Amino acid sequence: MFGCDWFGFGPGGGYMHNGFMGGGLMGGGIFGMFINILIIALIAYLIFKLVQNLGGSTGNRGKSSRDSVQILRERYARGDIDEDEYLKRKEILEG
Repeated sequence: MFGCDWFGFGPGGGYMHNGFMGGGLMGGGIFGMFINILIIALIAYLIFKLVQNLGGSTGNRGKSSRDSVQILRERYARGDIDEDEYLKRKEILEG
């Protein structure tokens, strides 16, 4: 099973010839091994994206931009910045 025939060479005749990968759905040899690695990587990527979306990292972007514009309006209303500065920064935040 763990001999020198992992990559389809040697007396065993294939990647785990009669083991759990022996000619089943995923095939054998190097191709079957790469398919398994690809499937595991795809599952890991989907779990990562799911956790990222559930964490709210994409949903906060729009809210923080609106909060920034609100803060900018308050600074302009208090007189901390002039109209030119207000318009310039508002364009950057909304653009």
